[in-house]
Amino acid sequence: MRHLTNGGEQTVLFVNEDFVTLWLAKITLTPKMQKENPQTVKKLINYQLKCAKVLHEAFMGTEKQKQEFFNEMGLTGEIVELKGQIQQNTKELIDTKTQLNTLIDSSTINSRQAQKLLHCAKDRIGTMLGGAHSSKYKKESRVYFKNLWLNFCKEFEVSTYKDLNPSHYNDGFRFINNWSMM
Repeated sequence: MRHLTNGGEQTVLFVNEDFVTLWLAKITLTPKMQKENPQTVKKLINYQLKCAKVLHEAFMGTEKQKQEFFNEMGLTGEIVELKGQIQQNTKELIDTKTQLNTLIDSSTINSRQAQKLLHCAKDRIGTMLGGAHSSKYKKESRVYFKNLWLNFCKEFEVSTYKDLNPSHYNDGFRFINNWSMM
C-alpha cells in the first residue's frame, strides 16, 4: 500500500494485528541476527517462550482441553494408529533379533579364522617343545596336538576347532595360549 509520510509517498507493508503475534512467534533466529542484534534476539526468544506457554495453556491446560484439541486436529486416530505401528514394529524387531541370535548361535568361524587358530596352536606347542625343529617336537608333537584339540573341543563343546562359534573366537586364542599338557 502507498502511504504519505514526511519523506513523501512510500510503499508500506501492513500486517493485520491478529497475525502480528503469530509472525513474531515464528521468526527464525539466526547466528547473524544474534551477532548484529543480541538484545532484539533476546526479547524475541522471551516472547516466543511466552507464546508457547500461553498457547499450551489455551489448548492443553486440562485433560479435557487436550482431548478436544487432539480430536479437532484429528490426532487421536493417528496416535492410536502410531501405537499399533509401534507395537507391530516392536514385534518384528523382536522376531528379527531372535532370528539373528539363532543365526549367530549356529554359525562357525571361517576357514581363515580356523587357519589362524591352527597357527596359534602350532606356535604354542612349538614353544612348549623347544621349537618345531627340535627332536622333542618331532617325537611328541602329535600327542600334544591331540591333547590340545581334545581339551579345546571339550572346553567349547564342539566336535572340531573349525566348528567354533565366532563369538568365542578370541576365547579360543586365550585357551590355546594358556593351555598346558597335563
